[in-house]
Parts: sequence; structure tokens; C-alpha cells
Amino acid sequence: MNGIRARIVTCKPYEEPFEDCHVVVDCLMPSGTRIMLDPTYRLYLTDDSGKYISLAELREGIIAGKTFHHNANSSYNGANFNYHDYIEYMTKNVFRFNTNYNQDDTDSVFSEIELVPIGYATKGYSKVIQFTTDRDYFWDMG
Repeated sequence: MNGIRARIVTCKPYEEPFEDCHVVVDCLMPSGTRIMLDPTYRLYLTDDSGKYISLAELREGIIAGKTFHHNANSSYNGANFNYHDYIEYMTKNVFRFNTNYNQDDTDSVFSEIELVPIGYATKGYSKVIQFTTDRDYFWDMG
């Protein structure tokens, strides 16, 4: 409606089948910048310069030990937001990412794609999923 394309991304831990995961929104702004929104926590994160960060940047930042900043009104069911608990929780959930994508500008789903680390075993999945280790390919999906 506002020219912002968005898709849900399931953040998954290493294990399969997994007992826990977390879903966030990956937004593609008209400028081409991606940002992550986490509706569960009414959350968005920024870097030290105030720039909104993407889910990919959150993952890379966790690996690099970076600290991000959360919006003042972030919360979980009205309770105070705890940044350190959130980062600990998301650390296990940024190992793999899964989403649907389409081939055109329609809302129809074309396929399911999962971004996995190089060397991750993908045999034995009951669902037909396209796996990729190419981060650029995954994030460039509309």
C-alpha cells in the first residue's frame, strides 16, 4: 500500500526438526534498502549511526559481536523489552532463514527457499524446498 514490499522470514536454529523458531518481516524499501521488523516485540533495530538494520545485518552483527539499538516502545505483551535476552534468543535463530518467493510482482507464491550455511546437510527433508548457500541470491528474492 505504501510502496514497501514485505515478506515473512522464518528464522531457524541448526537442528531439524527444530523445536523453536521465530518469524520476522523482511521489508524492501523503495530505496532498495532492506529492514527487519519484529512484530512479536514491536521492534526494529538500528546501528550506531541510527540506520535501520536488515535481518542479514542482524545475523552478521551477532557474529561480529556488534551492539544494536532498539526502538523505545519495543515490548513483548506490554512487558519491558530486554535487548540482551532478545539477542541471546535470536543468536540461535539466525542460523538458517526460510521464506516464500515469487517470480513476478504478484502476491502468488512461486516456491519456498531456505538459506543454509555451506556444508549444511539438506537430505531427508520431506518438503520440496530450494536450498541455497548464496546470501545475495536469497536476499535478492522479491
